Amino acid sequence: MLLDMSRLTSREFAGRGTGHEGYTRAAEMVAGKLSELGFEPFEQQDRPPDQNQYHLSVPYKGERLNDASFTVGSATYRLGKDFYPGSSLPKTDVHFDELVFVGFGQNTPHYSDLDGAQIKGKWVIAMPGGIDSLGKWQPTELRLQYRMLSQKGAAGVILVNPNFGKEVEGVLERFKKERISLAEVTDENGETGRPQIPLIVMSPKAAKKIFKQMRVKAKKERKNRIKAQKGVPVVAKINGSMQIDQYVRLFDAPNVMGYIRGEEQSEQFVLLSAHLDHLGEHDGEIYYGADDNGSGSAALLSIAREISRWSQEGIRPRRSIAIVWFSGEENGLLGSKWLANHAPMASDMITTNINVDMIGRSDSRHKAGQKYIYVIGADRISQDLHDVGEKVNEQCCKLELDYAYNDPKDPNRYYYRSDHYNFAKLGIPSVFFFSGVHEDYHRPTDTMDKIDFDRMLYLTEYILYTGWELANRYERLKPR
Repeated sequence: MLLDMSRLTSREFAGRGTGHEGYTRAAEMVAGKLSELGFEPFEQQDRPPDQNQYHLSVPYKGERLNDASFTVGSATYRLGKDFYPGSSLPKTDVHFDELVFVGFGQNTPHYSDLDGAQIKGKWVIAMPGGIDSLGKWQPTELRLQYRMLSQKGAAGVILVNPNFGKEVEGVLERFKKERISLAEVTDENGETGRPQIPLIVMSPKAAKKIFKQMRVKAKKERKNRIKAQKGVPVVAKINGSMQIDQYVRLFDAPNVMGYIRGEEQSEQFVLLSAHLDHLGEHDGEIYYGADDNGSGSAALLSIAREISRWSQEGIRPRRSIAIVWFSGEENGLLGSKWLANHAPMASDMITTNINVDMIGRSDSRHKAGQKYIYVIGADRISQDLHDVGEKVNEQCCKLELDYAYNDPKDPNRYYYRSDHYNFAKLGIPSVFFFSGVHEDYHRPTDTMDKIDFDRMLYLTEYILYTGWELANRYERLKPR
């Protein structure tokens, strides 16, 4: 474990950033270990002939915005001063010759601007805010407005941000850095979905110019909204275009995966997972990611060694045990999202997912040396999974199983923030083991010298025995 951690957090791997050489080297290292231990690789359709057999391709794209301009009618708007793009940039320049005013773009039971609106395939513009259940104006999140209009089939959306001046700098800073996403948009069934539509966020001052060109006047705003509700929205025959100067690259950053075949129900899999990636290198500083998630990655390598040793001694599990190291977790749980939708086995053959992230240190809620582990999500889909974890702990490890972050009301929402969630969304019983955050989280100072290896050892033992018990049960876990 010590040697694995030493390599994973070395300068050679440079913080294991998805899409960078350091991650590629880490993935090669893990694949080499699986080969040495006799794990079987999974088949992958259209695998490149030179690809490592333990690598499962995940297609990514990296995007960085260099510049953009937006024109409506006779006015041209400047990036940063008048507008910024939303989360999804179009692949090419966009053009429209009609713009529809849709009030607040609201579509709720107590108030809707969209019941009669014909906006499919059209660019639309909405005012900030919305109407509450008492008929009064209230502020509304831009993402909710965007989602409603996107669901109604709009081709593009223009929204107004009252806090434009306060937020634009931070937004543009993110766009000027490379943003990594999956190169293909997929739904929960693995089908290619419709890409996100363009979103333009305007300053109130700039938006007034557009409203003026559309002849949407403040004094007539309520009248215009009523027209929109009745399916007679303000439609302006007006030309618009957005020119994009952006850098785009496509690349593969594979998940690493192998399995030990079960003796009796080999078609069923207990899936152990951890993300291998971290934040990489920025401005000359390496973000080593020792705890996040060198600790989880090294723990799974130790578990792989033990399962391999048992297998060589003739002790095999009833079900197959698969172990996977994900890419792209730091970019939005992307590697696990891809695998959940493109698994090399049917998703209903994954009986359980055990996910491990940040188990190498203690947090401020616990005393130094306290033997605890946060257990998140075990009872959300199957009470049996929770009960197995409790039983194994009583028999082997006597840890403090801390369920504080399993509370659905917990504001941290960790249940939704780690890779297990992509499997839980498919109805697969899933549990997330975690030690909590600390002052070095997502900093270059998350280094190996601060790892508590005694802690890692006893937590790894607990995770190993929990996975082994789940692989050897006669019956599958029952859903709630």
